[in-house]
Amino acid sequence: MKSKRYMMFALLYFAQGAIMAFFTALNALYLQSFGLDMTQIGLIGTIALIPFVIKIFFGMLSDRYSFLGLGYRKPYIILGLVIQAACLLVVPLIDPGENFSAYAGLAFLMMAGMALYDTCTDGLALDTTLKEEEGKIQGFMVGGRAAGMVVVSALVGLIAQYLSWTAAFIFLAIITLVPLPLV
Repeated sequence: MKSKRYMMFALLYFAQGAIMAFFTALNALYLQSFGLDMTQIGLIGTIALIPFVIKIFFGMLSDRYSFLGLGYRKPYIILGLVIQAACLLVVPLIDPGENFSAYAGLAFLMMAGMALYDTCTDGLALDTTLKEEEGKIQGFMVGGRAAGMVVVSALVGLIAQYLSWTAAFIFLAIITLVPLPLV
């Protein structure tokens, strides 16, 4: 049971690290391929980060309301993962050069999904972890995110270069959904 919990937390943060890797290392290259300038790319980054400023409200929401009768954390984690994966599947359908606002809105929504499951994952860890296990759980979470950033950054770059950006986004959507059975 402990190993399943550790794996769940590590994979949730691995999924987060994967998307962070895309946004920090590859999103600018993706957007430049559509002719966006650095000001527009910076604006997309700003819009995508807004959910992390307002995520305290996601925490308040999950602290107060049980969703679908499944508790205060897990349903929000599932919802956040599904939103993120759905956005990743829609991204290749939008040309950011022709429809900047649609891409910006999608980036906001995708990161809102991440901020939602990030906040609720932290809450779940606090709610369910014994004091003597807190350091270990934190290690799995931070390690999972770091591994996601390092591994996925290189893999997404390879997939985009040798297959397509669409394949890269599908890969990211799959990574996003991997933790779902454990939640």
